[in-house]
Amino acid sequence: MNKDFILILGPQGSGKTTQARKLARFLGYKFISSGRTLRKLSTEKNPIGLKLSEYWIKGELVPDALMESILFPMIEKKKAKGFVIDGYPRDVAQLKSLLSFLDLNQWAISHVFYLHVGEEESLKRLVDRRKKEQRQDESSDAIAKRFQLYHTETEPLLAEYEKMHRLEKIDGERTVEEIQEDLRSRFK
Repeated sequence: MNKDFILILGPQGSGKTTQARKLARFLGYKFISSGRTLRKLSTEKNPIGLKLSEYWIKGELVPDALMESILFPMIEKKKAKGFVIDGYPRDVAQLKSLLSFLDLNQWAISHVFYLHVGEEESLKRLVDRRKKEQRQDESSDAIAKRFQLYHTETEPLLAEYEKMHRLEKIDGERTVEEIQEDLRSRFK
């Protein structure tokens, strides 16, 4: 079965999860949010959950091997014609692992959407979200650390996706509806 993979990336607060969920529904694909998956697992009182909660609270990235052991089996188990994934991969090493995994299964990345949002706007959105959702992983220190990690670890992925001719930049500072319409227009 040939599966189509669409990745959505952007800084924290760019609306990746909202847009990915809506796009998956529109396309009839499965939606996977690495962040939501990890947050859910981190609440479980087992060794994986306890370890994940340590990383989340500190604002650190989850080690690659642990991410792969969680996400890859999820993808293999789900019967779907395609996936929309947000929040993964987060660095070049994770991208290489994902590409190897996809190649092994004869699957491919068809689109990579980069939701471009300035840091000031991202920070404003995160502060608003922290007030509404009271998320433990969004303390001021954790947010600052994740922005730093985003710039050093995740932004270099943009060049990799450009080399693959898959990167599509989307203005992420518009309304949810405008962004979603822009994403959907890429499939008409």
